Amino acid sequence: MRSTSESSTRATWPWQPPAPVSIFVSSTFRDMQNERDALRDLALPRLRAFAAEYGTSVDMVDLRWGVDTNDMPEDEQERKVLHSCMQEIDRCSPFFLSLLGDRYGYVLGGAAERELRNAYPSLPTGRSLTELEILHALDHGDVTGQTTLFYIRSIANVSSLDESRRNDFVSMGDDAARLGRLKELIHRRFPESLQRYDVTINENGTYDLSDFVEMVVSDVMERLTNLWGPKPHTSFKDLDESSFLTAVRQTMSMQQSFAKQQTMLFAGRGQLVDNVLYFCEHSDHRALIVHGESGSGKTALVAKVSSQLRAQYPDRCVITIFCGRTDITSSFAGMLRYCSQLLFDHAHAVGLIGAMPTISKDLTEGSAEAERWKFSYLLQVVCADKPVILLVDGVDQLTSNHVFSPLDWLPGNLPHNCRVICTTASQNEKDIYRDLPRIDGVTMVMPPLTGDDIQAMIMSIAANAHKEIPSAVLDLLMRMINHGALHPNALYIRLTIWNMLTLSQADYAKADAAMRDDGLSPISALTIQLLDRLGHQPLNITDLFLELVDKAVHTVDGDVRDHHVLLWLIALSGHGLRDDDLRELMRMLHAQGIVRNGFNIAELSWMRQLVPDMFIHRTYGEWDLSHVSLRKMLISPLPSLLRVTLLNALADHFMNRIQHSDYDLVAARDLIPLLWEIGRIDDIFTVLSYRDRYPIIRALVSEEAAREHPEHVEDSVLYRLFAACQREQDALALFNLDSNNLHDLGHALRSSHSYPYIKALMDRLQLSLQTMAPRAVLQMRVVMYGKQAYYATDDDEKLRLVRKGLALADTDVTNTDFATVNLRRLAGNIEARRGNITTALRYYDDNVDLWMAAYDENHTIQCFLSACRAFEDAMGCRLRANPPRIQETKECLVRMYDLLATVGQNNMNPDVLNGMCIYYGLYSWCCEVAGYLIPPRDQNSDMMFLDVFWELVTRYPDYDVSYLAPYFVRMFNRLSSYKEGLAFLHSNETITTTLLSDITRMFGEAVHIAPDTQSDNTDDAAQRPVNASEQTHSSHQSQGKDNTMTTQDAQQNPMRDFVAQVLDAMNIPNLTGEARDIIIDERVRQLADNIDNAMLRALSSSQLDMLDALLDDPNTTDARIQQFWRDSGIDGQQIAMQEMMRFRKRHLGF
Repeated sequence: MRSTSESSTRATWPWQPPAPVSIFVSSTFRDMQNERDALRDLALPRLRAFAAEYGTSVDMVDLRWGVDTNDMPEDEQERKVLHSCMQEIDRCSPFFLSLLGDRYGYVLGGAAERELRNAYPSLPTGRSLTELEILHALDHGDVTGQTTLFYIRSIANVSSLDESRRNDFVSMGDDAARLGRLKELIHRRFPESLQRYDVTINENGTYDLSDFVEMVVSDVMERLTNLWGPKPHTSFKDLDESSFLTAVRQTMSMQQSFAKQQTMLFAGRGQLVDNVLYFCEHSDHRALIVHGESGSGKTALVAKVSSQLRAQYPDRCVITIFCGRTDITSSFAGMLRYCSQLLFDHAHAVGLIGAMPTISKDLTEGSAEAERWKFSYLLQVVCADKPVILLVDGVDQLTSNHVFSPLDWLPGNLPHNCRVICTTASQNEKDIYRDLPRIDGVTMVMPPLTGDDIQAMIMSIAANAHKEIPSAVLDLLMRMINHGALHPNALYIRLTIWNMLTLSQADYAKADAAMRDDGLSPISALTIQLLDRLGHQPLNITDLFLELVDKAVHTVDGDVRDHHVLLWLIALSGHGLRDDDLRELMRMLHAQGIVRNGFNIAELSWMRQLVPDMFIHRTYGEWDLSHVSLRKMLISPLPSLLRVTLLNALADHFMNRIQHSDYDLVAARDLIPLLWEIGRIDDIFTVLSYRDRYPIIRALVSEEAAREHPEHVEDSVLYRLFAACQREQDALALFNLDSNNLHDLGHALRSSHSYPYIKALMDRLQLSLQTMAPRAVLQMRVVMYGKQAYYATDDDEKLRLVRKGLALADTDVTNTDFATVNLRRLAGNIEARRGNITTALRYYDDNVDLWMAAYDENHTIQCFLSACRAFEDAMGCRLRANPPRIQETKECLVRMYDLLATVGQNNMNPDVLNGMCIYYGLYSWCCEVAGYLIPPRDQNSDMMFLDVFWELVTRYPDYDVSYLAPYFVRMFNRLSSYKEGLAFLHSNETITTTLLSDITRMFGEAVHIAPDTQSDNTDDAAQRPVNASEQTHSSHQSQGKDNTMTTQDAQQNPMRDFVAQVLDAMNIPNLTGEARDIIIDERVRQLADNIDNAMLRALSSSQLDMLDALLDDPNTTDARIQQFWRDSGIDGQQIAMQEMMRFRKRHLGF
């Protein structure tokens, strides 16, 4: 078998997929209709499934019809048929399958015979077309017994057939003699390739071909195995590096084969292709999201664009992925891992990188974040060498544990020379548009097909099936579409052509009758059959698809209803079903009398091949429908009562799986949506008890709660869930759904529903909690008020809820002390924003007292750290006050120092060191605000901060100290602003320099010592490091004018230094000069925008209104804007630090 890969690649990959195979089927027509139908409907599906395991494909070329000769003279008709047959034999060579019975076949004459002598001089004249096909195939030098198969049929009851039927199957006289000599020739040259089979013809002309089919399938598989070798053994449960590379190679071959097939199907729509190519070449945006209805031609568009990009830009790295077409490209983690491998191959081939980062041994959704980081890193590496274009079709087909948006997998830091084109059938515009700013994307809607597009598509699809659509059929089809009788959808047109390709033996028998009775030519008789089928075809895509499914079901040897139920089960499941799931479900439904038989995996495999592109195979072996629209079509005729029965069966099956299996992600992933749809509230509570084993359950509840939009909130499942909460463990399960992460219940509700809707839900839960034992749920109720306050959009509403929570807590202080901490902190933040410093401090100081008392009683590190954070709130509020309350801050520092002294006597673990750093950081902040040093009598706070921070980062390198970075930067900037401070830094230069390097490496902050350390001019901007908050405040002024941020000189802009250091840490080879500067400037602008947005999100609604008014006023000065930010109480430096740390994590993964 010829390999499709170059020899240079073989050293890298452990396995190479074989090239696709096309087998030419040769036989007489009239007597071999049943055999040809059996090959198409029974043998070919099994052979395609077999080839798919090798990452390739098998096809059979059947020219019973497809050569349009309607408008030609008879001589011209024969010539065209002759050339078409010989050309297809040449194209399929060396693969050839011949069926011979007792009929010799049609003998060419006249002009066709003269053409034969001219074009094929080695072939004899006066022979049948069937014999000429065989002789032409045998003339090929590469034809062997491994690539040719001959099957000779014997009719056991031929003597008992009536004369007319015998004439259909048996030739007499000279034709019989020629046929005998042909069989002898075959036996002599290829005895090992010759098989015989017997049939008994029934009265209606049918006969059993099951043994024949098994013989053909076995023979073809045996020969393909001899050519291809053993199947590649890949276990996706234990995917080591070698087997993963094999899986990637399989996937690549199947993706390329599918892309080639789709490219051949694409026709017309030239302007659409040009628009996408223009985006790749000229657009300033990074991503293009193409969305449209299912079946509108998005997949073929991606294939066509990919083909043209590879042809026009061979110097670019073009990666094309069709999601869901293979196991490995069915999930976000798998697709990212596959894409990362392809990027690595390119980088490794040109010497950009030596080794791939460690590959996880388990292809699970849990590794999605790691795969995203690796993908982002490798993308940067390759883009340093050449432009990268990534085309991903069907991102809505991907499955994930926690990725809700189809675009969540894309990093926000796409390189400047990278373009991403994604297609999705998602009709949820929020899913599409939510991520566009993050990825710098734009959208494009698939335009409707024009008449020329449709006609070109029809001809292309037919040609890909080795057929020519008769002109009369094409004219009728176009008239029906133009008059609105047929739906001008790409999928509908493809299904229409497929419907015509499935002519059966009965259709060909009618054509034979028309030839005998009406004297029509073969193609004219077949054209009548095609016109009849088209005239009776359903006029909408749903009915047409269901008709094709019914044909497939009837073709499969089994119970029709059983197969419909099996398809309905797959359609009703969330992401498809595995073989074991189907087997158990059919057993359950058989016990209920809904189906007659059990599950037959062979019949499912067969049926999958009968309807083109109906199924995809997902990560864990689930068979799923390839289009969301197909799912809707299948279940549209499903009776409501049966639908509920099947949904309950699925829910029962998955409930059993998660209760009795160690781990079953497929069951956990699909169970919540099923229970949600049928409203099984008690079972939802049961499933929630497994939330620790299956974290995805929390995310799924959030997703379902966000998706439902009933007319009345009381009709929502979540409301009913809250209303049914009667036990403490149920309340705890619901309480834990809001876990302060991106995909928790609170985030889902806030992003999809109004506050009144959320308030009604929370009030309902509060009512349920009130019915339980007070002490058991009192703390929970208090915390729920805090959550509800967090959901509220108005500060007055927030404060009202906080006060209700605090009043409730006062009824049992001993049981709710710690539940009120967040309430008081939220209230303090609101009052501080409003300028009510005294009121805010009352809340903050209460938290300090609470945690100090808790530590005195329990002496736990958690209480100690919480007390340190409470001190931070209290002192931060005092230092931000206007004027700052320095004396009160000093008193707080004394209390905190006493706490540290007490804790430090007992132990000196990293948590204690963390608290000490907070203390000295606050002390340094106080010095900064006061404008002078306030040295304590017994120690130097700056030296102590450096010592403690140094000890923490060196002794405990894995300890998370990101919280402390702003304190270090604040202290460093303060000391750098005057002569004595600079002298102090130089006296501790080793520690300071190392910590600066560690902060840059670990936390994403960039500061530097001014070059002239001897200068007395403390006001020189060139000598003073830029404060991050000052950068942020000034960028808001710029944002209000032109939404841009002017990049300062590299020596004056620590943000630019930071971006440069992060980029350098990625170790991208050959990234120097102008290319490096362009990327750095781009990332600086991106980071500044992130800081701006974070600053704006920290403002209250009234503060936002005030800022808008200032920016709209043409007389507003920079000084006035700076004063606004100082008065706002927002710590710009800390926000900037947080955004810079996020920036670093997105790029480097830590």
